[in-house]
Amino acid sequence: MSIQNTVSTWNELLETARKNTSARRVRRPGQTPSTAPIPSSLHKLPPDTAPPVLLYRDTNSWCPFCERVWFALEEKEIPFETEFIDLSNKPKWYTDLVPTTLVPAAKIEGNLVYESKDILLALEERFKDKPLLPENPEENAIAKQWIEDAETSGFRDWDIKYQETW
Repeated sequence: MSIQNTVSTWNELLETARKNTSARRVRRPGQTPSTAPIPSSLHKLPPDTAPPVLLYRDTNSWCPFCERVWFALEEKEIPFETEFIDLSNKPKWYTDLVPTTLVPAAKIEGNLVYESKDILLALEERFKDKPLLPENPEENAIAKQWIEDAETSGFRDWDIKYQETW
């Protein structure tokens, strides 16, 4: 068998991906990124209604801080829009808007929140229908402390702290 008979065409690969990928994407010709995930909860909004959250994130879609906010939005099923920020050429309007000039940032019902931890906590406070943090006050305090520890010292010694709490 020749190699030509075993290599898929781009169209065949695209069709295979469409059949086997549940994520929906929108094409963005001439923009970066050229495709973007469509938030799974937009269908919950009445027609002509703006989503309650606008997420500002990186165009590369690999920033772990942006990803964790995106995961939380999806897990909590919060309708949102995304504005992509080119990290190598940040627009002036963005650097004027966000004091740190970093991503992620979010407008939650019109209120600007930046830093991923603060965004996550604001989402948890505002959208309580599907909590991601424990409801038990003691467990909630421990979870928030872990979040704080991860923010301030990374994951160094995290496994030891985890074992000490149990």
